[in-house]
Amino acid sequence: MQRKLRSAVLAASLLVVLSAGARAETTDCTEITSVPHNVTVPGVYCLKKSLTLAFQQGSAITILANDVVVDFNGHVLENFPGAVGIGWGINGLNLKHVTLRNGTIRGFSIGVYLENRGENSMGHLVERLVLDGNTLAGLSVDGRNSVVRNNRIMRTGASANTYGILARGTGVQVTGNVVTEMVEAAGGIAVGITAYEARGGVVERNVVSNFAFGPSQSVGIEVTHAGNVAVVGNRIANMRTGILIPKGNTSLYKDNTVGGAATPFSGGTAAGATNFTF
Repeated sequence: MQRKLRSAVLAASLLVVLSAGARAETTDCTEITSVPHNVTVPGVYCLKKSLTLAFQQGSAITILANDVVVDFNGHVLENFPGAVGIGWGINGLNLKHVTLRNGTIRGFSIGVYLENRGENSMGHLVERLVLDGNTLAGLSVDGRNSVVRNNRIMRTGASANTYGILARGTGVQVTGNVVTEMVEAAGGIAVGITAYEARGGVVERNVVSNFAFGPSQSVGIEVTHAGNVAVVGNRIANMRTGILIPKGNTSLYKDNTVGGAATPFSGGTAAGATNFTF
């Protein structure tokens, strides 16, 4: 009897896990049926098919309201083939509480570009996106207490200055992302993850990896313009500098592994002896 009970409990537990793993499609939403598209009121929006931007500049989706969710439902937002490297996939300025999730954005200058010019932006969440083949940056999120997690950024470049993830704002969290194939133009720099003015922020459990060095400079994780950022448990391979923190910056790094770097760690304060190189 006890064995049957345990089996029933195990089966029920597996069903719960499998149901959670198979993410349901968001259907109770306002569908975005074509691009370019402006989101002007708060609410939940979604894609129910892949979309291609037929213009050669501007943004595919412009968000003009706070409290907006855009769920891609696994679909692709792609730039017109002749306009690769121009415009933005998703753009918003001076917003609060924008959530973007679960899809692919390909072929723009910047895949996701949430700007902040009045220092009021906050609370964004960007998760489970694939940012593929964007030339300047995979995603740039500016807003305090924002979260960038579990995204994949690949084949970014080759602009003079190329960024996989650029996160700005007090308390930002950049966790569980994978950034691969960063390519800088000759004389430029490629940075996998930048935490900019991110006092009290966390850069944790990310992977930044290249097959080989690019033509000039590359950095796995960079902290700039503010201290007290925790850089913890990241894995970096084949970037010329692994973790770069300016001298005098009070940020800490711990439990990171850097392979194939000319300079594994520069600046900052190592918290203990748990950072490794090979």
